[in-house]
Amino acid sequence: MASIYRVQVHTRNKVTIQFDHQGRHGAIIAKKYWDQGKGCPVAVVNGEDPALFIAGFEYLPEGQSEYDFAGAIKGEAVEIHPGPETGLPIPVHTEIVLEGMLLPDVTLPEGPFGEFTGYYASEARPSPVMEVSAIHYRNDPILFGSPPMKPPRFHFGLPFRAASIWSNLQAAGVSDIVGAWQHVAQLMTVIALKQRYAGHAKRAALIAAANSYMGRIVVVVDEDVDPSDLADVMWAIATRCEPSESIDIIRDAWSSALDPRIPAERRLIGATSHSKMIIDACKPFAWLSQFPATSAMTHEDTRVIEQKWRSKLVNG
Repeated sequence: MASIYRVQVHTRNKVTIQFDHQGRHGAIIAKKYWDQGKGCPVAVVNGEDPALFIAGFEYLPEGQSEYDFAGAIKGEAVEIHPGPETGLPIPVHTEIVLEGMLLPDVTLPEGPFGEFTGYYASEARPSPVMEVSAIHYRNDPILFGSPPMKPPRFHFGLPFRAASIWSNLQAAGVSDIVGAWQHVAQLMTVIALKQRYAGHAKRAALIAAANSYMGRIVVVVDEDVDPSDLADVMWAIATRCEPSESIDIIRDAWSSALDPRIPAERRLIGATSHSKMIIDACKPFAWLSQFPATSAMTHEDTRVIEQKWRSKLVNG
């Protein structure tokens, strides 16, 4: 298992690893060791291939390999070597690696830290301690920087998690999905589909909401709306969504300790859930054929015109 977790240096050989909620695969694996009174072997990799960063950022199903995912992005296998201390598979082409054990029943205060939401959302709180037994490094390391800043200055611009949600929808048997995108650094998910039956849009929205990490807003639109174009999405919301009929609230859903809107009293008890709003911005299925025809150009027509006149418009 490979993922992205915050690491804070405390002493010469002690760092903390932050799990923002206990559903993280890393937290689940560590607890299996701790329940046996054992330390959990761990390797912290710095300066890795960007494909590995993206793979670690994804929420792959349990049992799926992040190394395989990274290899698919790169178009070639990721070369690995067993760590001398832990035996864990470590990417060969990396800059700095810490090896050691994540200790049971040992914590140090971690944070605060500026997050991708644009806030210092979580105060200092106890996090498990890794006792470092070895450091492997190259001289003059080149580190891949990715500061988690306020959207849109996020880790990266491509909505890979939207692709994962699309896969979740297909795996659940939801047909005719034609697009998926995430805005505001994944906090708003938009699904585009071709409606086939009553309840189709709601079914897709519920599955997307269940798989939208920290996202409070899920929007479903018709196939003529570009989910990556926020103006197009807002047009659908403003003209096809009847608020009294087309908005649902899902309570106690998947979020994180990094969520700035979780109240202080709930943080104290370790709450990492919030509500999610589902907006059905599709034409009403019951009178789909009677819905007014649009006067807008299709996306294909728009692209043809842009390509034809781009040189005149951009520099003219």
